[in-house]
Amino acid sequence: MARMLGMMLVLSVTALAATRSSTSYQQVVNQQNTAVFISTSPAPAISSSPVTVTAQVTGAKAGTDAPIGTLDFVITDAAQNTQSQSVPLSNGLASITVTLLPGTYSIVATYGGSQNFASNSASTTLTVAPATTPGAPDFAFNLSTSTGSIPQGSSLLSTATVTGINGFAGPVSLSCGTLPAQMNCAFSPVSVTVDAKGAQSTLTVATVGTTVQTASLSFILCGLIAIPFQRRLKPRLKKCFLQAGPLIAICMLCACGNGTRYVQSNGTPPGTYKIAVTATAGAISHTNTVTVTVH
Repeated sequence: MARMLGMMLVLSVTALAATRSSTSYQQVVNQQNTAVFISTSPAPAISSSPVTVTAQVTGAKAGTDAPIGTLDFVITDAAQNTQSQSVPLSNGLASITVTLLPGTYSIVATYGGSQNFASNSASTTLTVAPATTPGAPDFAFNLSTSTGSIPQGSSLLSTATVTGINGFAGPVSLSCGTLPAQMNCAFSPVSVTVDAKGAQSTLTVATVGTTVQTASLSFILCGLIAIPFQRRLKPRLKKCFLQAGPLIAICMLCACGNGTRYVQSNGTPPGTYKIAVTATAGAISHTNTVTVTVH
């Protein structure tokens, strides 16, 4: 009997130890916001020629390690046919190479996130021209990034590429359409000259952060404003004014005093904004839309 009790005691202690050893602990880590940027090359893309799509994922805090994880690419044509690839990030970058038929494609790059970085996505539009395009001279107008999510006070950068088609060459003007409040949009340069190699310009869509300004208000001299008017008073009133002058000056100084005024600007309100950008050369005009989400 004693032997059986001993065995039962050993089994109970072993079961208790096993139960305790299975306890798990979780540590909550605050994830950084991220931004995803997409670029394509060459631009414009030509049918039957390889196109490289590159996406970069960055963290909101400067000086931190590059995000890790996987990036999912989804390419959709006008008929809603899709092809997708998943690529691991390397130093925050991932790329794929595809060959596409002529047409317009939507490209979406989705970052799934990690323990330290929040998920995010971006999209852009790619136009693939036929290998040979007969017809009148024209040009292709493409943006390396047409969609992005950025913190308030940051900027979205995109490279605009203008490439001649059917022998087109000459100046092309670049401009932004109607802008929301507290947002700026500009090309640098605002006009490019297209040759056989094409031309590029940098598009910057800038948001405004929250700011607080202070302004000192000094009204010490405001009590003296009434002095010039005493000359116009009648003798009796003038005498009363002079007698009451010190008291009036003291009251005015106390009433006016000094102060500080605080002026706050809330910056660009969070939300999603669409901005039209246009390339124009005479009667030829092409427009793209930039979608910016401010958080």
